[in-house]
Amino acid sequence: MAFFFLAPLVLFAQYTLIPDPNFEQALIDLGIDSDGVVNGQVLTSDIETVVALDVRFKNINDLTGIEDFAALEELELRGNNLTTLDMSGNTQLRVLNCLANPLLTINVTQNLLLESLDLSVLHRLDEIDLSQNINLETLIMNGCWIKSIDLSHNINLKNLYAEGSDLLEIDLSNNLLLEFLDVFGVELESLDVSNNILLKELYCGNHGGVDNQTISELDLSNNSNLEVFHAENLFLIESLNLKNNNNDNLLVTLSCVYGDEPCQLTELQCIEVDDPQAGNNNEFPYNTWYINAEFYYSEDCALGTADFWNETDITLYPNPTADGLVLATSDGVAISEVRIFDINGRLLEVLEFQIDKEVSIDVSHLAGGIYFLRIKDDIGISMMKKFIKQ
Repeated sequence: MAFFFLAPLVLFAQYTLIPDPNFEQALIDLGIDSDGVVNGQVLTSDIETVVALDVRFKNINDLTGIEDFAALEELELRGNNLTTLDMSGNTQLRVLNCLANPLLTINVTQNLLLESLDLSVLHRLDEIDLSQNINLETLIMNGCWIKSIDLSHNINLKNLYAEGSDLLEIDLSNNLLLEFLDVFGVELESLDVSNNILLKELYCGNHGGVDNQTISELDLSNNSNLEVFHAENLFLIESLNLKNNNNDNLLVTLSCVYGDEPCQLTELQCIEVDDPQAGNNNEFPYNTWYINAEFYYSEDCALGTADFWNETDITLYPNPTADGLVLATSDGVAISEVRIFDINGRLLEVLEFQIDKEVSIDVSHLAGGIYFLRIKDDIGISMMKKFIKQ
Protein backbone atom coordinates (compact mmCIF):
# COMPACT_ATOMS: atom_id res chain seq x y z
CA MET A 1 0.00 0.00 0.00
CA ALA A 2 1.41 3.30 -0.97
CA PHE A 3 0.99 6.29 1.29
CA PHE A 4 1.10 9.79 -0.07
CA PHE A 5 1.88 12.63 2.31
CA LEU A 6 0.65 15.98 1.03
CA ALA A 7 2.74 18.81 2.45
CA PRO A 8 0.63 21.84 3.15
CA LEU A 9 1.11 24.69 0.70
CA VAL A 10 2.16 27.76 2.61
CA LEU A 11 2.01 31.16 0.95
CA PHE A 12 4.02 33.90 2.54
CA ALA A 13 2.51 37.35 2.03
CA GLN A 14 4.95 40.20 1.53
CA TYR A 15 4.55 43.29 3.71
CA THR A 16 5.88 46.82 3.52
CA LEU A 17 6.68 48.64 6.76
CA ILE A 18 4.79 51.89 7.36
CA PRO A 19 6.23 53.21 10.67
CA ASP A 20 4.34 56.52 10.63
CA PRO A 21 0.81 55.89 11.95
CA ASN A 22 -0.53 59.00 10.25
CA PHE A 23 0.74 57.78 6.89
CA GLU A 24 -0.85 54.37 7.43
CA GLN A 25 -4.12 55.92 8.59
CA ALA A 26 -4.18 57.96 5.40
CA LEU A 27 -3.79 54.76 3.38
CA ILE A 28 -6.63 53.16 5.34
CA ASP A 29 -8.85 56.20 4.73
CA LEU A 30 -8.16 55.88 1.02
CA GLY A 31 -9.03 52.18 1.05
CA ILE A 32 -5.51 51.17 0.11
CA ASP A 33 -4.47 49.34 3.34
CA SER A 34 -6.80 46.34 3.06
CA ASP A 35 -6.57 45.12 6.69
CA GLY A 36 -7.88 48.49 7.93
CA VAL A 37 -5.73 48.38 11.07
CA VAL A 38 -2.88 50.71 12.04
CA ASN A 39 -0.24 48.07 12.73
CA GLY A 40 2.89 49.53 11.11
CA GLN A 41 2.63 47.54 7.91
CA VAL A 42 0.66 47.13 4.73
CA LEU A 43 0.47 44.38 2.18
CA THR A 44 2.89 45.20 -0.60
CA SER A 45 0.30 43.95 -3.06
CA ASP A 46 -2.03 46.70 -1.80
CA ILE A 47 0.32 49.48 -2.80
CA GLU A 48 2.50 48.30 -5.68
CA THR A 49 -0.11 49.11 -8.34
CA VAL A 50 -1.22 52.49 -6.97
CA VAL A 51 -0.76 55.13 -9.69
CA ALA A 52 -1.89 58.30 -7.85
CA LEU A 53 -1.63 59.04 -4.12
CA ASP A 54 -3.04 62.11 -2.37
CA VAL A 55 -2.07 62.41 1.31
CA ARG A 56 -2.10 66.18 1.74
CA PHE A 57 -2.50 67.68 5.23
CA LYS A 58 -2.27 64.33 7.05
CA ASN A 59 0.36 65.36 9.62
CA ILE A 60 2.83 62.82 8.21
CA ASN A 61 6.38 62.93 9.59
CA ASP A 62 7.89 59.88 7.91
CA LEU A 63 7.15 58.59 4.40
CA THR A 64 8.99 55.30 4.79
CA GLY A 65 7.21 52.70 2.67
CA ILE A 66 6.67 55.02 -0.29
CA GLU A 67 9.51 53.20 -2.08
CA ASP A 68 7.27 50.14 -2.63
CA PHE A 69 4.67 52.16 -4.54
CA ALA A 70 6.34 50.89 -7.70
CA ALA A 71 3.73 52.16 -10.18
CA LEU A 72 3.29 55.61 -8.58
CA GLU A 73 3.05 58.45 -11.12
CA GLU A 74 1.43 61.26 -9.09
CA LEU A 75 2.14 62.11 -5.44
CA GLU A 76 0.46 64.91 -3.48
CA LEU A 77 2.22 65.65 -0.16
CA ARG A 78 1.43 69.27 0.59
CA GLY A 79 1.04 70.46 4.15
CA ASN A 80 2.74 67.60 6.03
CA ASN A 81 5.73 67.59 8.41
CA LEU A 82 8.33 65.91 6.21
CA THR A 83 11.96 66.94 6.71
CA THR A 84 13.46 64.42 4.27
CA LEU A 85 12.08 63.05 1.02
CA ASP A 86 13.73 60.34 -1.05
CA MET A 87 11.84 59.32 -4.19
CA SER A 88 14.58 57.05 -5.54
CA GLY A 89 12.35 53.96 -5.59
CA ASN A 90 9.54 55.62 -7.53
CA THR A 91 11.00 55.64 -11.02
CA GLN A 92 7.59 56.07 -12.70
CA LEU A 93 6.87 59.33 -10.88
CA ARG A 94 5.70 62.19 -13.12
CA VAL A 95 4.09 64.68 -10.72
CA LEU A 96 5.37 65.55 -7.24
CA ASN A 97 3.85 68.22 -4.99
CA CYS A 98 5.60 68.73 -1.65
CA LEU A 99 4.38 72.28 -1.03
CA ALA A 100 4.61 73.57 2.57
CA ASN A 101 6.73 70.86 4.17
CA PRO A 102 9.76 71.69 6.39
CA LEU A 103 12.08 69.80 4.03
CA LEU A 104 15.82 69.86 4.63
CA THR A 105 16.70 67.41 1.85
CA ILE A 106 15.01 66.00 -1.22
CA ASN A 107 16.22 63.40 -3.70
CA VAL A 108 14.62 63.22 -7.14
CA THR A 109 17.75 62.19 -9.07
CA GLN A 110 16.25 58.81 -10.05
CA ASN A 111 12.95 60.27 -11.25
CA LEU A 112 13.86 60.63 -14.89
CA LEU A 113 10.20 60.83 -15.97
CA LEU A 114 9.35 63.70 -13.62
CA GLU A 115 7.36 66.38 -15.44
CA SER A 116 6.03 68.62 -12.64
CA LEU A 117 7.60 69.53 -9.29
CA ASP A 118 6.16 71.89 -6.67
CA LEU A 119 8.65 73.10 -4.04
CA SER A 120 6.66 76.13 -2.90
CA VAL A 121 7.00 77.52 0.63
CA LEU A 122 9.85 75.19 1.55
CA HIS A 123 11.42 77.50 4.10
CA ARG A 124 14.29 75.22 5.09
CA LEU A 125 15.41 73.68 1.80
CA ASP A 126 18.74 75.14 0.65
CA GLU A 127 19.47 73.12 -2.48
CA ILE A 128 18.16 70.56 -4.93
CA ASP A 129 19.75 68.53 -7.72
CA LEU A 130 17.60 68.59 -10.88
CA SER A 131 20.37 67.58 -13.27
CA GLN A 132 18.77 64.21 -14.07
CA ASN A 133 15.23 65.51 -14.55
CA ILE A 134 15.49 66.24 -18.26
CA ASN A 135 11.73 65.76 -18.79
CA LEU A 136 10.77 68.41 -16.23
CA GLU A 137 8.25 70.81 -17.78
CA THR A 138 6.88 72.70 -14.76
CA LEU A 139 8.86 73.86 -11.71
CA ILE A 140 7.04 75.73 -8.96
CA MET A 141 9.18 77.22 -6.20
CA ASN A 142 7.18 80.21 -4.95
CA GLY A 143 8.50 81.36 -1.58
CA CYS A 144 11.24 78.72 -1.55
CA TRP A 145 14.50 79.39 0.32
CA ILE A 146 16.78 78.00 -2.41
CA LYS A 147 19.23 80.75 -3.40
CA SER A 148 20.86 79.06 -6.39
CA ILE A 149 19.56 76.46 -8.81
CA ASP A 150 21.03 74.87 -11.92
CA LEU A 151 18.41 74.53 -14.67
CA SER A 152 20.85 73.98 -17.52
CA HIS A 153 19.91 70.30 -17.87
CA ASN A 154 16.15 70.92 -17.82
CA ILE A 155 15.88 71.53 -21.54
CA ASN A 156 12.15 70.74 -21.64
CA LEU A 157 11.19 73.28 -18.98
CA LYS A 158 8.12 75.27 -20.06
CA ASN A 159 6.86 76.87 -16.85
CA LEU A 160 8.86 78.41 -14.00
CA TYR A 161 7.04 79.89 -11.02
CA ALA A 162 9.49 81.49 -8.56
CA GLU A 163 7.52 84.37 -7.03
CA GLY A 164 8.98 85.48 -3.72
CA SER A 165 11.73 82.87 -3.78
CA ASP A 166 15.23 83.52 -2.41
CA LEU A 167 16.95 83.13 -5.78
CA LEU A 168 19.74 85.65 -6.25
CA GLU A 169 20.30 84.95 -9.93
CA ILE A 170 18.90 82.72 -12.60
CA ASP A 171 20.37 81.38 -15.85
CA LEU A 172 17.71 80.46 -18.41
CA SER A 173 19.96 80.31 -21.46
CA ASN A 174 19.45 76.54 -21.96
CA ASN A 175 15.69 76.58 -21.38
CA LEU A 176 14.72 77.22 -24.98
CA LEU A 177 11.16 75.89 -24.58
CA LEU A 178 10.26 78.21 -21.69
CA GLU A 179 6.80 79.76 -22.13
CA PHE A 180 5.91 81.11 -18.66
CA LEU A 181 8.18 82.91 -16.19
CA ASP A 182 7.22 84.48 -12.85
CA VAL A 183 10.08 86.03 -10.88
CA PHE A 184 8.05 88.68 -9.06
CA GLY A 185 9.66 89.66 -5.76
CA VAL A 186 12.89 87.80 -6.52
CA GLU A 187 16.12 89.64 -5.63
CA LEU A 188 17.50 89.92 -9.15
CA GLU A 189 19.95 92.49 -10.46
CA SER A 190 19.46 91.38 -14.06
CA LEU A 191 17.23 89.15 -16.16
CA ASP A 192 18.24 87.72 -19.53
CA VAL A 193 15.49 86.02 -21.55
CA SER A 194 17.05 86.59 -24.96
CA ASN A 195 17.30 82.83 -25.63
CA ASN A 196 13.73 82.14 -24.54
CA ILE A 197 12.10 82.98 -27.85
CA LEU A 198 8.95 80.93 -27.07
CA LEU A 199 8.24 82.94 -23.91
CA LYS A 200 4.57 84.00 -23.77
CA GLU A 201 4.18 85.46 -20.27
CA LEU A 202 6.66 87.31 -18.05
CA TYR A 203 5.99 88.61 -14.54
CA CYS A 204 8.61 90.52 -12.55
CA GLY A 205 9.12 93.43 -10.16
CA ASN A 206 8.72 94.18 -6.48
CA HIS A 207 6.10 94.62 -3.82
CA GLY A 208 5.08 98.21 -3.11
CA GLY A 209 7.80 100.12 -1.26
CA VAL A 210 10.33 97.29 -1.67
CA ASP A 211 13.22 97.56 -4.12
CA ASN A 212 14.82 94.12 -3.83
CA GLN A 213 14.63 93.63 -7.61
CA THR A 214 17.14 96.13 -8.96
CA ILE A 215 16.86 95.45 -12.70
CA SER A 216 17.93 98.53 -14.65
CA GLU A 217 17.81 97.11 -18.19
CA LEU A 218 15.37 94.68 -19.76
CA ASP A 219 15.58 93.60 -23.38
CA LEU A 220 12.57 91.65 -24.71
CA SER A 221 13.27 92.25 -28.39
CA ASN A 222 13.95 88.54 -29.06
CA ASN A 223 10.68 87.45 -27.48
CA SER A 224 8.43 87.67 -30.53
CA ASN A 225 5.88 85.28 -28.97
CA LEU A 226 5.44 87.39 -25.83
CA GLU A 227 1.77 88.05 -25.06
CA VAL A 228 1.90 89.38 -21.47
CA PHE A 229 4.56 91.52 -19.82
CA HIS A 230 3.55 92.50 -16.29
CA ALA A 231 5.99 94.33 -14.02
CA GLU A 232 5.42 96.15 -10.75
CA ASN A 233 7.67 98.67 -9.02
CA LEU A 234 10.82 98.28 -11.09
CA PHE A 235 12.03 101.48 -9.44
CA LEU A 236 15.45 101.42 -11.10
CA ILE A 237 14.44 100.45 -14.64
CA GLU A 238 16.18 102.78 -17.11
CA SER A 239 16.12 100.86 -20.36
CA LEU A 240 13.22 98.80 -21.76
CA ASN A 241 13.20 97.27 -25.22
CA LEU A 242 9.80 95.94 -26.35
CA LYS A 243 10.60 96.09 -30.06
CA ASN A 244 9.79 92.44 -30.76
CA ASN A 245 7.88 92.72 -34.08
CA ASN A 246 4.71 91.58 -32.31
CA ASN A 247 3.51 94.61 -30.34
CA ASP A 248 -0.04 94.18 -31.70
CA ASN A 249 -0.38 90.97 -29.69
CA LEU A 250 1.43 92.18 -26.57
CA LEU A 251 -0.28 93.38 -23.39
CA VAL A 252 1.98 95.52 -21.17
CA THR A 253 1.48 96.59 -17.57
CA LEU A 254 4.29 98.52 -15.95
CA SER A 255 2.88 99.83 -12.70
CA CYS A 256 4.29 101.66 -9.71
CA VAL A 257 2.72 101.77 -6.26
CA TYR A 258 4.41 102.94 -3.07
CA GLY A 259 2.37 101.65 -0.14
CA ASP A 260 -1.19 102.51 -1.17
CA GLU A 261 -0.18 105.49 -3.29
CA PRO A 262 0.44 105.44 -7.05
CA CYS A 263 3.89 106.58 -8.16
CA GLN A 264 5.98 106.85 -11.30
CA LEU A 265 9.10 105.11 -12.55
CA THR A 266 11.38 108.11 -12.58
CA GLU A 267 14.36 106.49 -14.30
CA LEU A 268 12.45 105.28 -17.37
CA GLN A 269 12.49 107.95 -20.08
CA CYS A 270 12.34 105.95 -23.30
CA ILE A 271 10.82 102.63 -24.44
CA GLU A 272 11.75 100.96 -27.71
CA VAL A 273 8.75 99.63 -29.66
CA ASP A 274 7.76 98.51 -33.16
CA ASP A 275 5.84 101.68 -34.06
CA PRO A 276 6.94 104.68 -31.97
CA GLN A 277 4.77 107.09 -33.96
CA ALA A 278 1.63 105.12 -33.04
CA GLY A 279 2.86 104.93 -29.47
CA ASN A 280 3.49 108.64 -29.08
CA ASN A 281 0.07 109.32 -30.67
CA ASN A 282 -1.55 106.92 -28.17
CA GLU A 283 -2.84 104.62 -30.89
CA PHE A 284 -3.39 100.84 -30.85
CA PRO A 285 -1.90 98.73 -29.37
CA TYR A 286 -0.12 101.26 -27.17
CA ASN A 287 -3.37 102.79 -25.93
CA THR A 288 -4.09 99.44 -24.25
CA TRP A 289 -0.79 99.44 -22.37
CA TYR A 290 -0.53 100.76 -18.82
CA ILE A 291 2.81 102.32 -17.92
CA ASN A 292 3.42 104.54 -14.86
CA ALA A 293 6.23 106.69 -16.20
CA GLU A 294 6.91 109.95 -18.03
CA PHE A 295 8.50 108.63 -21.22
CA TYR A 296 8.43 108.63 -24.99
CA TYR A 297 8.50 105.77 -27.50
CA SER A 298 11.41 105.35 -29.89
CA GLU A 299 12.87 102.92 -32.38
CA ASP A 300 16.27 103.34 -30.74
CA CYS A 301 16.53 104.58 -27.16
CA ALA A 302 20.32 104.52 -27.43
CA LEU A 303 19.91 107.94 -29.00
CA GLY A 304 18.31 109.02 -25.74
CA THR A 305 17.24 112.63 -25.34
CA ALA A 306 20.30 113.75 -27.26
CA ASP A 307 18.03 114.04 -30.31
CA PHE A 308 16.31 116.91 -28.54
CA TRP A 309 18.36 118.10 -25.55
CA ASN A 310 21.95 117.84 -24.53
CA GLU A 311 22.94 117.81 -20.88
CA THR A 312 24.38 121.29 -21.43
CA ASP A 313 21.03 122.62 -22.67
CA ILE A 314 19.75 122.96 -19.13
CA THR A 315 21.40 124.09 -15.92
CA LEU A 316 20.10 123.29 -12.44
CA TYR A 317 21.46 125.22 -9.46
CA PRO A 318 22.15 125.36 -6.59
CA ASN A 319 22.34 121.60 -6.07
CA PRO A 320 22.19 120.63 -3.20
CA THR A 321 19.76 123.32 -2.12
CA ALA A 322 18.07 124.37 1.09
CA ASP A 323 15.10 126.28 -0.28
CA GLY A 324 15.02 126.97 -4.01
CA LEU A 325 16.16 125.83 -7.46
CA VAL A 326 16.78 127.69 -10.68
CA LEU A 327 16.38 126.02 -14.08
CA ALA A 328 18.07 127.87 -16.92
CA THR A 329 18.02 126.71 -20.55
CA SER A 330 20.10 127.46 -23.62
CA ASP A 331 18.81 129.01 -26.83
CA GLY A 332 16.13 127.01 -28.60
CA VAL A 333 14.84 125.27 -25.47
CA ALA A 334 11.96 126.54 -23.35
CA ILE A 335 10.43 124.97 -20.23
CA SER A 336 6.69 124.35 -20.14
CA GLU A 337 6.27 121.94 -17.21
CA VAL A 338 8.20 120.56 -14.27
CA ARG A 339 7.13 117.55 -12.21
CA ILE A 340 8.70 116.74 -8.85
CA PHE A 341 9.04 113.11 -7.72
CA ASP A 342 10.46 111.66 -4.53
CA ILE A 343 13.06 108.89 -4.57
CA ASN A 344 10.31 106.24 -4.56
CA GLY A 345 8.76 107.68 -7.71
CA ARG A 346 5.76 109.33 -6.07
CA LEU A 347 4.55 112.41 -7.93
CA LEU A 348 4.59 115.35 -5.49
CA GLU A 349 3.94 118.43 -7.61
CA VAL A 350 3.16 119.53 -11.17
CA LEU A 351 4.34 123.04 -12.07
CA GLU A 352 3.35 124.66 -15.36
CA PHE A 353 5.14 127.63 -16.94
CA GLN A 354 4.52 130.02 -19.80
CA ILE A 355 7.31 128.70 -22.01
CA ASP A 356 10.14 130.29 -20.07
CA LYS A 357 13.90 129.94 -20.49
CA GLU A 358 14.55 130.35 -16.77
CA VAL A 359 12.28 129.32 -13.94
CA SER A 360 12.54 129.31 -10.15
CA ILE A 361 11.16 126.50 -8.03
CA ASP A 362 10.46 126.68 -4.33
CA VAL A 363 11.42 123.43 -2.60
CA SER A 364 11.70 124.81 0.94
CA HIS A 365 8.66 122.78 2.01
CA LEU A 366 10.23 119.46 1.03
CA ALA A 367 11.88 117.20 3.58
CA GLY A 368 15.59 116.58 3.24
CA GLY A 369 16.50 113.87 0.72
CA ILE A 370 16.89 113.01 -2.96
CA TYR A 371 14.30 114.14 -5.53
CA PHE A 372 13.82 114.09 -9.29
CA LEU A 373 12.61 116.75 -11.68
CA ARG A 374 10.93 115.73 -14.92
CA ILE A 375 11.39 118.79 -17.13
CA LYS A 376 9.27 119.12 -20.27
CA ASP A 377 9.92 121.53 -23.12
CA ASP A 378 7.47 123.36 -25.35
CA ILE A 379 7.06 120.43 -27.78
CA GLY A 380 6.59 117.81 -25.07
CA ILE A 381 10.06 116.27 -24.95
CA SER A 382 11.23 115.63 -21.39
CA MET A 383 14.38 114.84 -19.47
CA MET A 384 15.19 113.96 -15.86
CA LYS A 385 17.33 115.85 -13.39
CA LYS A 386 18.17 114.81 -9.83
CA PHE A 387 18.59 117.22 -6.93
CA ILE A 388 19.29 117.00 -3.22
CA LYS A 389 17.23 118.91 -0.67
CA GLN A 390 19.27 119.72 2.41
